[in-house]
Amino acid sequence: MKKTWIFIYILIISACSSGGDTPVDNDTPVLSIIGTWSYIVPNTKCYESWTFSSDNTIKITARDEIINGSYLYSSEANTSNRHFLTFTTISDNQLPDCDGNIDSDANFIYELYIQFKTQTEIELYAQPTGGSVLLTLSSLPTEPLYNPWSSKNSMPTGRHAPSVASNGSNIFVVGGSSNNSIVATLEVYNTLEDTWTTMSPMLQARRGHSSHIVANELFVIGGEKREEEISSVEAYDINMNTWSDKASLSIPRSFHASCTHNEKIYVFGGFTSNGLNNNTTHTVSVSSVEVYDPENDIWILKTPMDKNNWGMSCATVNDKIYVIGGENNSTRYEVYNPILDTWESGGELITTRRWGFAVTAINDIIYILGGITDGGVSLSSVEALNTSDLAWQTKTSMLSVKYDIGHATINESIFIIGGRDSSSNNLDDLEKYESFMD
Repeated sequence: MKKTWIFIYILIISACSSGGDTPVDNDTPVLSIIGTWSYIVPNTKCYESWTFSSDNTIKITARDEIINGSYLYSSEANTSNRHFLTFTTISDNQLPDCDGNIDSDANFIYELYIQFKTQTEIELYAQPTGGSVLLTLSSLPTEPLYNPWSSKNSMPTGRHAPSVASNGSNIFVVGGSSNNSIVATLEVYNTLEDTWTTMSPMLQARRGHSSHIVANELFVIGGEKREEEISSVEAYDINMNTWSDKASLSIPRSFHASCTHNEKIYVFGGFTSNGLNNNTTHTVSVSSVEVYDPENDIWILKTPMDKNNWGMSCATVNDKIYVIGGENNSTRYEVYNPILDTWESGGELITTRRWGFAVTAINDIIYILGGITDGGVSLSSVEALNTSDLAWQTKTSMLSVKYDIGHATINESIFIIGGRDSSSNNLDDLEKYESFMD
């Protein structure tokens, strides 16, 4: 939110309640400003909301910014039918507002004048008389004026079950299954230029694997080649565009979950081969957990999950790893403490997530996107868990149904890449989700 009220445009702001359109004169009772008001900042499609409470406190939210303050409002209008409003900021969380600005000064005083044009339209001025309108408050549209999802330049190689990792503004998409073949392809998406570049392929084609970037190396872990789970790990030197072998997992595994914490990679569950013959993929799932130390190139076993599982995904928030869904735990999430190497009971999901979905975290919020339900239904839905109070929210769905997707998160944006549609066709789609718009 800007500290100066110099606007060359009119912002549209809306109240939570509605009313008629009767003009207000000096004899008409003044509407209360108590409640939540919001407007869409032009050229951003971003809401800024003001909440006036009866105890004379005000809370302003804009994208990630939260301002708390106090206000005074005069119920008596002056001769120009304007009411004096002043509020003082007490705290600012110093995160970006709708324009990307960061304000941090407390005790900043705003002095404004409100004029009720109609019962649902309120104009704000900087002066008690005359001057130009700073804000116009009107009814909230019944339909959203924006969609937080947008399509970006498609991936050169359509595929499902790839692994994806991000480094700065670049997203690395590795392997997967394309045209009935498991591939070693590495393609890099530049988020700033909306362009793709093909780089050196992996040493081993694989799908159902995972990948993470640690210390400017891209580590690719496990997965499956045709009819066989694999334990191999390889690393891509981003600067040199070369691959090298690393220490293998303790067991072969595919369609596992993996997350990073303190520059180490934690791997949970997945399928493993039972060793009876070559056609043994997708027959045995495991509960084991192991952690990779890239600095020393070693794997260490950790406390296992309480049940065998595959198809789950995970996200790290505040020194805890949330392991979500999966074939054998599709209704719940569990929480692992990597510092203490202990597990704690989690909670229930809104929608069952069996496999093929994406999980990521932005600040304290965990997002779950797409995938397959217990009933075999392909999803486009997005749900968010606030880890601070364990409250769930339904978010705007993806542009299309998809599962076996790759994903990356950069700042407040989530990128969903490839996957399969409800007819199991490979996708080359790239969708971008702006979390602050939802």
